[in-house]
Amino acid sequence: MKKDLSTFILFAFLGLTSLSISADFSVDFTKAQDYEEGVLSQHEDWTSFDSSRSDPDTFTVEPAGSGVLRIDPSSSGFQVADYAGKGSELSKNSYTGKMSLLLKYTPGTTATVSYGVPVLPQIQFGNMESGREGLSFGIRQVMGTNTFNIIVASTLNGDVEAAFGKGFKGEKIGLSVNTKEKWTDGESDVLSLTFALKNEGEHQWVVSSTLTNITTSEVITQVEKTFTDSDGSFEDENQRVRIIPANMNTLDVAVVLDNIEVSEKP
Repeated sequence: MKKDLSTFILFAFLGLTSLSISADFSVDFTKAQDYEEGVLSQHEDWTSFDSSRSDPDTFTVEPAGSGVLRIDPSSSGFQVADYAGKGSELSKNSYTGKMSLLLKYTPGTTATVSYGVPVLPQIQFGNMESGREGLSFGIRQVMGTNTFNIIVASTLNGDVEAAFGKGFKGEKIGLSVNTKEKWTDGESDVLSLTFALKNEGEHQWVVSSTLTNITTSEVITQVEKTFTDSDGSFEDENQRVRIIPANMNTLDVAVVLDNIEVSEKP
């Protein structure tokens, strides 16, 4: 890997002091955390599901060095990895967290999206029982060439709502293209996506996210939105953390996820 994630982990922690380092759970996919080479679902802390039943390698662990989870679906359809380890059931209705990652495109392939916008990936806080309800955060490559934004989204009460951060060109995160709109080296800088959600009463949820380029220490974009849960069902249940890629199979792209941290707030 050209940009060693472990080189930047210390800077990620120092640069994000607004988050609690003593997370309710922290996953770094290393041998020290008992992760082994191969599919994520072989580990008791995770379950995964692929609607096509033909793409078991969407989530694979590479535990050497700093340890990473490679997310690289090759088929369409719903794919999800649920964290089921210690601290997975969240009940405070106020959370913060972050994930550190980089994006890997195949050099020489197209950097243009004309349909099927991919989410790279999304982190969802979903109800333990009502699986369709959740609040999500993610990075997207959007329509056009080498163009991105971030998203916060709600599926409360069966409705889909979303808000988007200001769009930016891939050069902001270390991705460049040639004159034929093809990726050059195809590998982004090390990125940090932070996220927070808080129940403000009256069934109102304030949801926010920030994307930072850890390599350059630049805050790239931010977004915040208040979602309404009309029947209050989301706050009445415990939540779980899920990883859900979308439309990634339409591009030659993989997400290399170094770690995830989540903290509950009183």
